[in-house]
Amino acid sequence: MAKTKTLIVWGVMAHLAWAAAPIHAQPLQDARPTFMNGCQAQGNEAPVCACIFDNWSKDIPEDNHGNAAAAVEMFLGRAPKSNADMMRASTLLQDMTDVLFACASGAITLEEVSLPLIPQTNDAAEEAALLERITGPNSTVEEMSRYAFIVEARKAAERADAKRKRAENSERREKNQKALRADYEAELGRIHSRPIDEWAVADFEPLFMLYCQSGGGTIKSCGCAWPILSELSTYNAVAYFASRSEGDDLRDRVSSADASSVYFTHQIFNERRAICAP
Repeated sequence: MAKTKTLIVWGVMAHLAWAAAPIHAQPLQDARPTFMNGCQAQGNEAPVCACIFDNWSKDIPEDNHGNAAAAVEMFLGRAPKSNADMMRASTLLQDMTDVLFACASGAITLEEVSLPLIPQTNDAAEEAALLERITGPNSTVEEMSRYAFIVEARKAAERADAKRKRAENSERREKNQKALRADYEAELGRIHSRPIDEWAVADFEPLFMLYCQSGGGTIKSCGCAWPILSELSTYNAVAYFASRSEGDDLRDRVSSADASSVYFTHQIFNERRAICAP
């Protein structure tokens, strides 16, 4: 972004030599309609233009309004009367450019304004065409400004789209987790309907798969882990313990001997399941 902003500012400075229309001294608020018209004529929406001018101008002291009005003219591609005027207005022009990027990127919230919007086509073809123009010998300030807006609008849209996708993915994961937990509790209820030692090792596969996936495992990785666990489960308490969390009512449902001997087997299981891809 810094490189693009530098391009805008130096582009303005480079083209002042041939921009012939003179500026006229005027109060800063009197320059707002001129700015709005010129900004929209470059293809920008009225809320963005209003955001730029209002947030840029609000803190400029009255005794600097003349230089600010000159900065507006420079932004629109019209040259000051003298190099001295240009130098006095250039700092304000840089400040305006900073606000421009904040408004275009959404860092500053836009407010609706009752002004007509000028149609624009913020597409890749226009961006590519403008890039070719501004890197050539005959580019204009208007083209540079328009290109900056298009790039920032595209980036803002990309950020918004990425944020939306993250939110959708997070919501989807949350729904999946709730469904897995509900299925797990239902399967656990089935297992608890009989004493643990009355089940065969294979009977714990659905419980383990749901437990594994609710903990972040994929169907593939959990499916890979189950045969390893099944092979190590010389008695069913091993598979049951691997499908439950620490702090659950494990010791209340298996014998003391099984409960005390299962941990070493689980350590081996966790080492061997490392071969399973996530």
